Amino acid sequence: MRGRIDAVDEQIHRLLNERARLAQQVGISKAHDGRTVDFYRPEREAQVLRQARARNAGPLRDEEVLRLFREIMSACLAQQEPLKVAFLGPEGTFTQTAVLNHFGHSVRALPLASIDEVFHEVEAANADFGVVPIENSTEGTVNHTLDRFLTSPLKICGEVELRIRHQLMGAMSALSRIVRVCSHPQALAQCREWLEEHLPGVEQVPVSSNAEGARTGRQPTKRIGNYKDPVLKPWAAAQMRASNEGALSSVEKIPFAAQARCYPGGVPGQLLFPFEPLYFIQTPKLVIMMWQRDQWVRRVHMTDKHSENLKPSWFGESIGRYENGNTLVIDTIGLATKNSYIDNFRTPHSEKLHVVERLTLEPDGQHLTGIATVEDPDTFNAPLTMRQRWLKTKGSMRETICAENNFDYFNQGLFPIPTAEKPDF
Repeated sequence: MRGRIDAVDEQIHRLLNERARLAQQVGISKAHDGRTVDFYRPEREAQVLRQARARNAGPLRDEEVLRLFREIMSACLAQQEPLKVAFLGPEGTFTQTAVLNHFGHSVRALPLASIDEVFHEVEAANADFGVVPIENSTEGTVNHTLDRFLTSPLKICGEVELRIRHQLMGAMSALSRIVRVCSHPQALAQCREWLEEHLPGVEQVPVSSNAEGARTGRQPTKRIGNYKDPVLKPWAAAQMRASNEGALSSVEKIPFAAQARCYPGGVPGQLLFPFEPLYFIQTPKLVIMMWQRDQWVRRVHMTDKHSENLKPSWFGESIGRYENGNTLVIDTIGLATKNSYIDNFRTPHSEKLHVVERLTLEPDGQHLTGIATVEDPDTFNAPLTMRQRWLKTKGSMRETICAENNFDYFNQGLFPIPTAEKPDF
């Protein structure tokens, strides 16, 4: 009997390699320089799985047969280059399970911190596919995912259904010793009745994912800047250290982030907000940069000289010129300092901040690369260089208003959004 099993194993192995060679030839015949994503066809994979289920006569269960075939297809496809699949992380989430169930274990799974980041990575071609939650049977649709599809050129090409079971975990010996439950807001809502019955009065703390809540028992690691960086002047290092300590001690449950709290991001900070489109209007004397969120507008005057005695402002004064026919060079000074940082780690600057950005249209006409040089002799001991890359999107600008429903629902001590003392009309 063992001999027969060995013979079958040998035959299976031979057939697997033959299938891999055939898959490799299919990839070569489609394109010599195409990406792996060009060879992946979800509809073809679904057809193969349906056929496998139809011809399964046992004794293996249908689920086991489908799992085996999915892994075979995943391994064959990975011969060209493993698919890069972005998902709402961190590792250990239900979304990662959906990735592995749909694509198999031979893909390169990329955990990201938000649904916005998943969309951005796929739009920028840094990932081949993205997996995000879209609906659950108890709490309904995930509205943020649907909202992103309104403004994104991406399309849905497959779906995965998962049975969700939640487990309550802790290091304490009895339920009576629990003082807080950390979980994703969706999971807290799904388990609302159980929590009210068995843990009445226990604090419910929303976190970015169940996996992060299980790993830390608190909100995930926040953006913490390196205040020991030798490029920082002493006052800047001290300010960053104080900000870090406030965040880590939960004085600030959620540290300040300009775009999240409806403030302009400044220069170059606004360029680091990649989750909604940026539009350009070019005229001979003026280039207008407009962000979809809140329709923030930044003006670049096509001249070679800055004004005198500038009053500091959110975006300062920008002057520009063209280089090599494909690059817009923007020189900016006069930047205000209150609630203004050069990055998402709350790195401060002084009113001597001088930023030069080079926005270059890449040869494919579909990507824009931005390189910013930051100089501030009162804050930094040497110039800094930053880089961002965008993918050209299709469609018109939509109205997205940051302040709508942007309240502190979970008492996280969020930085207050800007409000007017009296109505404008």
